[in-house]
Amino acid sequence: MKKWIPVYLCFLASSCNKPLPDYSNQPFDYTVSGINDTTVAANDYVFIHPNVTLVSGDAAANPITLTFKGLPTGVYLDNNGFSFRLNHYLSDSFGAHNAAQGVYPLQAVFNSAAGIKTYNFNLTVGPPVNRVANVTGGFYPESSCWPGIYVSCEIDSVPGTPGKIMIIDRISPDEASYGTYDTSYGMVDCCSNTFVIPSQKVLGVTVSGYGSINSVDGTSKGGTLTRTFISDTATYTCIVTLYQN
Repeated sequence: MKKWIPVYLCFLASSCNKPLPDYSNQPFDYTVSGINDTTVAANDYVFIHPNVTLVSGDAAANPITLTFKGLPTGVYLDNNGFSFRLNHYLSDSFGAHNAAQGVYPLQAVFNSAAGIKTYNFNLTVGPPVNRVANVTGGFYPESSCWPGIYVSCEIDSVPGTPGKIMIIDRISPDEASYGTYDTSYGMVDCCSNTFVIPSQKVLGVTVSGYGSINSVDGTSKGGTLTRTFISDTATYTCIVTLYQN
């Protein structure tokens, strides 16, 4: 048995050290997968993750340019027509801004030393997300604009006016009692959970501003509200962080 042991060990050593094939001297080529039909809301965005895998050749010396063709009006990509090298994690997003609903045939065109590779797929623009519903509700600030004064903020939709909201401030010395201080009106952006308060007169004071509401978890939301108040004697800006129970 002893005379067979060196032969067996030598066989193992030669098998473990066998070099992998060298693909760098072969023609550059790659494969693409993950270009599938996808759907985006008319005022939202969706991420896409094509898989591009090197087959052979020198990846560092052969950039690939990806271009999407056939985008409908109102749909865009942040990085359309960009170049990358393998192996690269590829991620992009289709964003829609008041896009018309429908099914649109698109092409993903990959251009490199390996030639042009074209992949067809459909982009469906679906119904818009209800952004007003995302920003309305009762909110409470984590800070106050005035020392010793407790302020809450109620954001409601305006019936019959798409995208319009009311911002109702309630002001009092403590949490136990509220009095209506002012009501201003704003518009929710179609494609984000943000809103704008156009300049307007409220109880003799000019009010303007903007805000954003972001989901915190499944049952509560938080955000920020920034407003500028201009009276006959002073101008000041109020910035509060909002949260919702």
